[in-house]
Formats: sequence, structure tokens, C-alpha cells
Amino acid sequence: MQSDLVRHLRQRLTAMATIGFPDLITAFVLKNGKHFTPGTWDGAAMQPKMCYENAFNVALRDKTLTYTEGYVMHSDLPIAIHHAWLSKGDVAFDPTLETPEEYAYFGVPFSRLFTLNEVRASGYYGLMERGIHGPNLEMMKRFDPPFHATIRDALDPNLRGPGGQISSLL
Repeated sequence: MQSDLVRHLRQRLTAMATIGFPDLITAFVLKNGKHFTPGTWDGAAMQPKMCYENAFNVALRDKTLTYTEGYVMHSDLPIAIHHAWLSKGDVAFDPTLETPEEYAYFGVPFSRLFTLNEVRASGYYGLMERGIHGPNLEMMKRFDPPFHATIRDALDPNLRGPGGQISSLL
């Protein structure tokens, strides 16, 4: 299921660029993310549909867990959903979803200090997007390594590799 999630994200990236709407968040996650194995969340169930806030608050309290943001995909529904969870090594701990073992996880772990600084600066819990304002390109530039893709880059047909894949972003 993990490989299905990455395949889905690559297809999404190519499809969106083809119609003139580059998905820079997906490009960022594919370039900097990794797979996570679902672990068992032993904490109390947290508020549904508040994954960014839930993960942020737990990461602040528990220094052994890392705020992680990326995509999840349920085993029965092949749609990637932007999501946040906690990680320790390659294991995902999800305080928001009821059945995390039924999901594939692929995302970017952010250091505690980076996460705290970004949330303080923006006032948003999620790091990668700004609601109706789209992707948080400034955060992506501050990330190590910096992500400097622009909308122009994503639309440039010279950057596409075999099969239309946007090679410079991956």
C-alpha cells in the first residue's frame, strides 16, 4: 500500500501540472518525504479533523515525537489526503485517525524548533499550506535542504522527464 501512495502522488503531480495547476505541496513531499509504518497511538483520542493542531500540541509536550506532515491513504480508498501525525524513526503515531493501521503514511518530519518557529510566525498549525492562499513557499525555502521550485518551474515542459514527470521537482 505504501508504494500505491507514492504512485498516486506522482500521478497527481503530473496531472495537476498538465492542466496548469502545479501541486508544489505534493512535489515538496515527494522530494523530502519518506514512508512511515503505522504504530499504535497509546495516548487519548484527540479531536477529529484537527490533525495539524493535534500533532503540533503533542509534539510540543513530548520531545521524543516529531511533528510530521504529508499524505495518508486508506487501504479501501485510493485518495491521498494531506495530513499531519507524529513520528519516531520510521513509525507513525496518529492521534487523529481512529484506525491508523489501515492507512499508508508518506511525509516529511520537521524538527521541533522548525515546527515551533513556523507556527509562531504564521499563526497556522499546518506547515505546508495556508488555506485559500495555497502552498507555504516561504516555509519550503527555509526547509533544509531548501525547496526552490516555482510555479514557472513546474509548468516548464523542458523540466518534464519520461512520461511527463516533472523531473526537477523530484
